[in-house]
Amino acid sequence: MKDKPQEWMRLGLVQPMAYPDATEDAAKLMDSVRRICADPWFDVIELARIKSAELRSHVRETCQELGTAVLVGAQGSLLAGGLDLNAESADDRARAVELVKQVIDESAEMEAFAVAVLSGPDPGAGEREEAWKRLADSLAELAAHAADAAAMNLYLETFDRVPFGKNCLAGPTPEAVAAAESIIPDHPNFGIMLDLSHLPLLRETSQFALESAAACLKHAHAGNCVLRDPQHPTYGDNHPAFGIPEGENGAGELAEFLRRLRQIGYIAKGASNVLTFELKPFGGQEPEDVIANAKQTMTQAWEMLEEE
Repeated sequence: MKDKPQEWMRLGLVQPMAYPDATEDAAKLMDSVRRICADPWFDVIELARIKSAELRSHVRETCQELGTAVLVGAQGSLLAGGLDLNAESADDRARAVELVKQVIDESAEMEAFAVAVLSGPDPGAGEREEAWKRLADSLAELAAHAADAAAMNLYLETFDRVPFGKNCLAGPTPEAVAAAESIIPDHPNFGIMLDLSHLPLLRETSQFALESAAACLKHAHAGNCVLRDPQHPTYGDNHPAFGIPEGENGAGELAEFLRRLRQIGYIAKGASNVLTFELKPFGGQEPEDVIANAKQTMTQAWEMLEEE
């Protein structure tokens, strides 16, 4: 593998994670979008919901001018609103579905290729079967809306199921895959998103998760987490830089993730599937610090694969 990583996949960056101070400031938001889109490393930018129609127009123009594809994550909006796509209450579930439909319609204005969501909280072992049925119904409705609105994809991102993290129904990869397999036949624009930073929290290996999800994997994230030190400021699902002493993922773990992505055919010479970095500055770090960390770690991981 003497090629560049970009010859095997499209690389992306999660803007609101790398630039957390830009979420409420229009000028900072646009500056960060321009920086990411102008960076030759990145072909994809992932954004949070942008409520301003004027800002959405500016983002679309900038991304189109610089040739950068757009994905919008509705996860933060669902979490901030306390909304649950697998809620037991039909009214509560309808409110969550309506919010995501709004995000889909707004994302269509930016010509996004996909919107990503997360499940609601895990209700516990005795209630999971029914919760999964409700989640599948919500996801099927949203996938249909995404297809009708803008021929857009809908991705379910799996998170942890631990009390110090997001504690989501989805959740363990095999359970998410079972739900996806019930949805995809009628909604081929639906798929699963796996995140390297969530796998240690799920107690899953890259091999297990990626082989389990191979048939329905549509998107991948790469990041880090802190699992062993409850006193660490980034304990849980908080996406610190790769390679920190307390963290779970560095160049070796990213190399293994890439290795398994290659084995299932998600990355390949000339392929256009996406791997997006999701890292957040902590402790005085600047966005440029974690972006440099992502690039350095990717370079090291890729060199490990070249040696095989």
